[in-house]
Amino acid sequence: MKPPASAFPFFLRRARHVCVVCGVLTALTACHASMNTVTVAPTQSTLFYTYLIAHGMARGSVMSGEQNVAGVLRLANADKNAFLSVLTAERFPKKQNFYAASNALVLFLQEIDTNRK
Repeated sequence: MKPPASAFPFFLRRARHVCVVCGVLTALTACHASMNTVTVAPTQSTLFYTYLIAHGMARGSVMSGEQNVAGVLRLANADKNAFLSVLTAERFPKKQNFYAASNALVLFLQEIDTNRK
């Protein structure tokens, strides 16, 4: 014979699920880092790796025929500027050199994207 159905056990089951969900959410919020503790500052190696990736993107763009002739010349000039800026930042690690290298890499990436046919 089945026990009579009651609203009380259903309520307890729902309360248990709500407590479990609240406990999991509380545990997850405790793992969240505040925005002030996470910083992403460029280093010599990250700038160099970024340059290598951008250089590979530029080579792929030229080899696939996506660049016109004038674009290839501007791309080569942007590549040279980015390379020299990254080398300067690697040799003389100052804040303004990192800033200049980051800007040169951004301009290099923009040049890759804007010169397509």
